[in-house]
Amino acid sequence: MANTTSARPFPQAVQPAAPSNAGRPVPSPFPKPEPFETAWVEIPTLLVDESYQHRPYAWAIERLRTHFNEALCGLICVNVRPGEPGVYYVIDGQTRKRVYELQHRHWIRAEIHRGLTLKQEAEFYLVRAINTQRQPTDMFAAECTARRPDAVLLAQLLRKHNLAWQPYATPGATGHPRVTCIRTLKRLLTINPDGKCLDGALALLLDTWPANPKALTQTVIGAMFYLMRDHGAGMQRKRFVERLGAYKIEDIHSTAQQLRRATTPQPTLYMAFLRKLLELYQVPAPAGRRL
Repeated sequence: MANTTSARPFPQAVQPAAPSNAGRPVPSPFPKPEPFETAWVEIPTLLVDESYQHRPYAWAIERLRTHFNEALCGLICVNVRPGEPGVYYVIDGQTRKRVYELQHRHWIRAEIHRGLTLKQEAEFYLVRAINTQRQPTDMFAAECTARRPDAVLLAQLLRKHNLAWQPYATPGATGHPRVTCIRTLKRLLTINPDGKCLDGALALLLDTWPANPKALTQTVIGAMFYLMRDHGAGMQRKRFVERLGAYKIEDIHSTAQQLRRATTPQPTLYMAFLRKLLELYQVPAPAGRRL
């Protein structure tokens, strides 16, 4: 039963009949969902777990506030965790929660689940967020909490190299170097699922340009990944660090763009950058040389 001090039931919509085939229900490939209830919930009882959810986008709050129509807001989705009766953790709907707070409203309609684990909450959140405008970096914490294998492996690699990921919705903080190209890193893991090439690429990149945050862009990381995959076995690490470290990332990037524009058919910027890395690796740079 819902907490009588913080939730009020309202009439549930009529559920459509299950689809049938020749008079027989079509079997579902998914397990039967756990029952849930719908009710009005007091907004002060709502909490958002920022260990796996990003902060709401300011532009989304402002857009919803400007064009607010309660009839079109639908139900937020919440979970009551074991041992915390009367507290509703928002799975989907923190932007609506914030707009309701700004409008000094006290109640909001909710789909209430009970007893979900933190991992289940995070997975539920990811499913509900599929069709929303969110950056991959902002979903990464939830993917890790849900124990999705590619996210877990990527998080391990980032921690190994003392790197953090920067959510777009969260202001930057000082401390560890940060990456934002989570989508690119996950794509590279699909090419080399054991993560060895990406691991080697990050290690070599950080040794070569240790104090340059521009080395952590998707172009540089992608080029270094392919360098390790295709040329890592025959490359002398010390020689690479000494020769390539004599150049600025910005200069290599600029000449790679020129190479790409001058080549037909055009290579990707990753590949153009990789070609410049290989070229500079073969030729030692005089002191103070610029490209």
